[in-house]
Amino acid sequence: MSLACLRCGAEKETLLHAIKDCLLAHAILACGGLDDRLISNDFVHCIGWLEAVMILLDKKAMEDFITFLWNSWNNMNNFIFRGKEEEARVIWERALTLSNDFGLHNINH
Repeated sequence: MSLACLRCGAEKETLLHAIKDCLLAHAILACGGLDDRLISNDFVHCIGWLEAVMILLDKKAMEDFITFLWNSWNNMNNFIFRGKEEEARVIWERALTLSNDFGLHNINH
């Protein structure tokens, strides 16, 4: 079984690589305007990166970030299982729309 990233061909795919360091994940984070310290800094473990994100982002930005992670992971699954992948900007805009819709739903209910 290969441990290489199917998206970008990196030698070893880890959880941190899949949601932060993979070329498409990195591009999605950049589209969202995530602080460069969170995109470019090297983190050893995923939990360290997520803790840094929680420290730097306010509540609304953190909600958007979690929605981004879900959409990015979903896009990766679509690529692996269906051979279909979308551009970074499309993924980010879908995540933002979903987050805003969810916020409006919570206000109404």
